[in-house]
Amino acid sequence: MSGKKPPTGGGVPAGAFGWATVHEFGDKDSGKPKCVCLSGDVLYTGSGTDGVKRWSAATGGNDILLPASLFSDPVHAITVVGDNVWVCTGNNANAGTIVVYDINTKALKTKGFAAHKGEVTCMAPGPGGNYVITGGVDFQVKLWTPDGSPLMTSNHHNKQVDCILVTPSKAGGNTDSGGVVWTGSTDGTVYCWSDDDGRGKADVSKGKSISIPGNKQVKSMAYLDGHVWVGCDGGQVCVISVATSKVVKTLKPHGETVDALAAVGNQMWSGSRDKVKELEAARAAAEARATDLEAQLAAARRERDAADAAAAATA
Repeated sequence: MSGKKPPTGGGVPAGAFGWATVHEFGDKDSGKPKCVCLSGDVLYTGSGTDGVKRWSAATGGNDILLPASLFSDPVHAITVVGDNVWVCTGNNANAGTIVVYDINTKALKTKGFAAHKGEVTCMAPGPGGNYVITGGVDFQVKLWTPDGSPLMTSNHHNKQVDCILVTPSKAGGNTDSGGVVWTGSTDGTVYCWSDDDGRGKADVSKGKSISIPGNKQVKSMAYLDGHVWVGCDGGQVCVISVATSKVVKTLKPHGETVDALAAVGNQMWSGSRDKVKELEAARAAAEARATDLEAQLAAARRERDAADAAAAATA
């Protein structure tokens, strides 16, 4: 977090960056975090030196939730679902080990279990917060109950799964009781499926596989205004319509891998090893919506022409 005053405008709400002028942390405070997750207004970080720390967005204060002494290996992935914090540790032969703790009591709820064959690369709560989604180097995506019981396994990717995103099924919606699950992989695809009731019982086989232009590896995803933004290697960013599951715009704001994306106001911010850049999200989203509308109008014209042809044939 930087202590420098950030730029404003572009639809960013007043005070949205107020924290940036108040809180600033170095390695001594943060412990060189390997992973982060946000739950409400609390940020959780995981590292090899401090275990799992909990940070208040309001005050900047922090405490050690789970000390590093609890883990034999560094923490490299975390997520929070309900009162459960999922912590992935492991190195070499133990890679992919997950333990579940109670956030309130800090008590161990589920002993270490091997979630994937190899490292767990990403974790996120499902729609409604009723289950957990994990992805790994074994190409698999798995769904679990909050206490770690398996629900299902999917093999819709053929390379490492690097990111997971849950979005509303339409612009202006929410994920309180259902939504769409998106997974991104180094195989150059994004896969999505609908989970309307948020129970994790959706038929993943009926989802859609979306090819990224240039077969770029997918490294990050974020949601904004009915669209999923996808960060890739080579500095590429693609915009996918949630309504059509199609790529509607491709940008190249960076020269190196886009490791992080975050929506603020009507802007999308992208982080790369070369620099951080504010993408013109409002304009890009408007263009994407126009592309969606054109596609819908074209489909309607085709249906009308087909109906006219059928009517002429029977006349």
